[in-house]
Amino acid sequence: MIVGNQKKLNRTIKHIFLILLVVAGGLLGAGYLWSEITSLGLLPVQFKTAQGSAHFKVEIADTVPERMKGLMFRKEMASDRGMMFVFEEPQISSFFMKNTYISLDMIFVGADKKVVGIIRDVPILNEQSRTIDVPSLYVIELVAGSAKRAGIEVGTEVLFDESRIER
Repeated sequence: MIVGNQKKLNRTIKHIFLILLVVAGGLLGAGYLWSEITSLGLLPVQFKTAQGSAHFKVEIADTVPERMKGLMFRKEMASDRGMMFVFEEPQISSFFMKNTYISLDMIFVGADKKVVGIIRDVPILNEQSRTIDVPSLYVIELVAGSAKRAGIEVGTEVLFDESRIER
């Protein structure tokens, strides 16, 4: 009988602890904790511009299904976030904004990690194909206006850790 009651007491203590942890998280800044949890899978990317450096954290889309979905159905994205599309080899890539609710800048990056083209302020919810005539290995999508604010231009160097990208 004592063993059964001890197990019940241990479960009750665990439940109380979890409740206190959740409440403490809310009191100490749930927004901060949530942003840290959700940013765990993000790749830091740095653009070295004439104005200095611009830093973003991007999700990686390196499989066909991830690249096809992209940022579709998202209603918002923080100004320092984005998505990087990674291809197996440099290619001419086309993008459209079907089911995309966030206006974007599309930054095309060559295998040498330099910007080879930019399409700025792409309007939302349309199927018009967007492309540049230069092969790229990566395409980074940021919130519209980010490229201009950061001073990102053709030729800008892009720094990130390739070892964190699976191909």
